[in-house]
Amino acid sequence: MLERFFAIITKELKTLPSSSIPQFTVGILSFSVGLISILLMLSRGLTYENATAILIHFFYILTLFSGMFLSIPSIIYEKRYKMLDFLFIHSINEYEFISAKIFTYTFLNWFVLSLLFVVYSLLIFKAPFYIVFTCVIGFLFLSYYSSSIGIFASTLTNSITTSFFLAGFILLLIDIGGFLSGLFPSPAKEIFSYFHAINQFIPLTKGILSIKGIFFFFSVGLFFHYLSIVVLQLQKFKGIKDL
Repeated sequence: MLERFFAIITKELKTLPSSSIPQFTVGILSFSVGLISILLMLSRGLTYENATAILIHFFYILTLFSGMFLSIPSIIYEKRYKMLDFLFIHSINEYEFISAKIFTYTFLNWFVLSLLFVVYSLLIFKAPFYIVFTCVIGFLFLSYYSSSIGIFASTLTNSITTSFFLAGFILLLIDIGGFLSGLFPSPAKEIFSYFHAINQFIPLTKGILSIKGIFFFFSVGLFFHYLSIVVLQLQKFKGIKDL
C-alpha cells in the first residue's frame, strides 16, 4: 500500500515541471505577497500588530485559492490524457490514488505559503514567533481543506474552468454561509455560524492553537476527501461496465 502511495506522489512531483499551473501559481503568490507587503509598509499610522493581522488574513485567502489552483489540474489532466483508464482497468485503490494526490498538493501548497509567510512575518513585520507558529500549523490544515475541495471539484467534470468555478463556489459558500448565519433563528444560527471558516481561523492568528478550528478544517477536508473517493469509485464502476 505505502509503495503504491509513494509511487503516485513521485509521479505527481515528476510531472509538475511539465505543467504551467504550479509555476504560474507560485509567481502569482510571490507577486501578491510582495504587493501587499509594499502597500502595508507604505501605509501611514499602521502598527505592526495591525499590519501582521492584515498579512495573516491575506495569506488565509492565498492558501485557500492556491491549494485549489494547484490540485484541480491533476485529476483533469489524468482524464484528458486517459490516464484514469489504468485505474479503471487495473486494481488501483481509489483511496490510495486520491489520498496521494491530496497529500502531495496539501504539503506543496503548505510549504510554499508557509515559507513566504515566515519570511515576511518574521523578517519584515517582526511578528511574535508564537503567532507565526500557530498560523503555520493552521495553514497546514487550511491547505488540506482547500486541496480536498479542489480534488473533489475536479472529479466531477472534465473542464478546468468548471472545476475552478465549483471549488471556488464551495469555498465561498462555506464562508458566506457562516457569515449569514445571523439571519437565521436559533438553533440554526449556532449551527451555521460554526461553518464560518474565517472565524475558525481567527484564534490561530492570535497565537491560540485552537483545537476547534483545526478540527473544523480537518473534518471538512476529510469530508470532501471521502466524497472524491466515492465519485472516483462510481466512475470506475461505470468505466468497467462500459468496457
